[in-house]
Amino acid sequence: MACMALQLSIFCDFDGTITTVDTGDEFFAEFSTVFDDSMARLMSGKSSVRDYYHDVVRGLRPLSSEMVQDFALRYPIDAYFADFVKYCHELSFPLTIVSDGFKEYIEPILAANDMSEVQYYSNAMQEVNGQLSPLFPNATESCSCFCASCKRNIVLNNTPPDTLIVYIGDGYSDMCAASHADIIFAKGALASYCATERIPHYPFRTFFDIIRLMKNGLEQKKFRPRHQAVLLRKKAYEIE
Repeated sequence: MACMALQLSIFCDFDGTITTVDTGDEFFAEFSTVFDDSMARLMSGKSSVRDYYHDVVRGLRPLSSEMVQDFALRYPIDAYFADFVKYCHELSFPLTIVSDGFKEYIEPILAANDMSEVQYYSNAMQEVNGQLSPLFPNATESCSCFCASCKRNIVLNNTPPDTLIVYIGDGYSDMCAASHADIIFAKGALASYCATERIPHYPFRTFFDIIRLMKNGLEQKKFRPRHQAVLLRKKAYEIE
């Protein structure tokens, strides 16, 4: 059908979007000795996201693979995410997870749910002189969004020309990337931001809603480039 010729690149947040809770917060709350104080400083604006991650990673207690695996099994993903992955695969729409969290818990959660084949970008941890520290492979000086790594650049660098960008998210770290997307599925703080900024978006609760909305949008040919997003992408390319 003609509507299937439309090319979409789909990008999705992890914590609180694919997972039913913010697993990043849960991970550091459970394993970092400085989580409460560091989170309080972050929320009060006294430290940046990057500073926060440096603090909580340095404060991690020694972790065994068994402890991380147990953590991964305790936090479920959205019940319809597997259906969404299958739906994207059937339509040949590339799906990429973009997270400002850490691969150290993302990988085992994906593996525990038979989702290891889904491509993802995230932060990581590295050991330097016996001390753990965060690594931000996607950081950029040209963006000052609420991220340690820039989701916007991941999205732009992984979208072919003449392709519509779909973004799915729930939080502060999604706002910058979502602003550059043509089609936005939002809940939580991201939905509030889109409403305040008058950015067109589709509210959702689960991936069942997203599948339904995408099917409807494709069938009725509702999806098209969003003018303001096109302008923002052009500006971002010029800066970078």
